[in-house]
Amino acid sequence: MTTTPDTSPATGLVPPDVFRAVMGSFASGITVVTSVADGVPRGMTVTAVCSVSADPPMLLSCFKKPSATLDAIDALGYFAVNFLDAEARELSNVFAGRVPDRFSRVRWRPGVAGVPLLAGTVAHAECVVRERLDAGDHVIVLGGMVGGAVDPQRLPLGYWRGSYVRLFRMSRPRPAGDAADSPVEWSPGC
Repeated sequence: MTTTPDTSPATGLVPPDVFRAVMGSFASGITVVTSVADGVPRGMTVTAVCSVSADPPMLLSCFKKPSATLDAIDALGYFAVNFLDAEARELSNVFAGRVPDRFSRVRWRPGVAGVPLLAGTVAHAECVVRERLDAGDHVIVLGGMVGGAVDPQRLPLGYWRGSYVRLFRMSRPRPAGDAADSPVEWSPGC
């Protein structure tokens, strides 16, 4: 195991490279968060997404500043989190880089308030912005989930220590009829 160097005397915090190495050791799923600004779809690859509350249903996503996607979310007040399928590495790369006209390269349909819902995902969550918090060089956006769907046949794409990984089941799935494994879709009908 690698040891941690002393903390920075100025802040008492570990240096950024140590922080990145430690946090990179936590495997995460990969999402593309989308919104719309002036009728133009915006989106970016994001690994910093997690559930916050089941009652009310809320999640959070983090965005490095500045961000055209964050600007769109701030303007519209809605966003979608598209959880990527294990075969979606190229899709992740398109939305992680500075690729022009990203949405012409992917299949998508409009969700609530026109937010792009990408094809071929494990799941998606449509959210209304509940709160926005500045946090260092990032912004945390709390979203109340107003729509979503799950494809239980797909496996997720993961990210760990700077590279893509495939995730697979190590235990039996929950019994049929369990809400966590059943195909679920809910939408406000907007």
